[in-house]
Amino acid sequence: MRCRYGGNQSNQYGQTVNDIVAGWQGARLLKRAPLCGRFCRLEPLDVTRHAADLFAAYALGDEGGWTWLASSCPANVAATAHWAAGKVND
Repeated sequence: MRCRYGGNQSNQYGQTVNDIVAGWQGARLLKRAPLCGRFCRLEPLDVTRHAADLFAAYALGDEGGWTWLASSCPANVAATAHWAAGKVND
């Protein structure tokens, strides 16, 4: 149940929803730059550089890792590149 003009309400599970958060602002977009941590490095997805390796990694197991994703496991490198391009451009 949504409350259009604020105020607390309960959903069908008895959970309080729609709390007002004073001064809340959305986060700014991250820059497309590598994030380097103590144990790993996270870099922006690059379709040209990453599609083949992503497909190779996905091909090692079953499709169970895709259960909760809004798409199915790509069948080949080209399909992986298409999937990745959609994520980059989203």
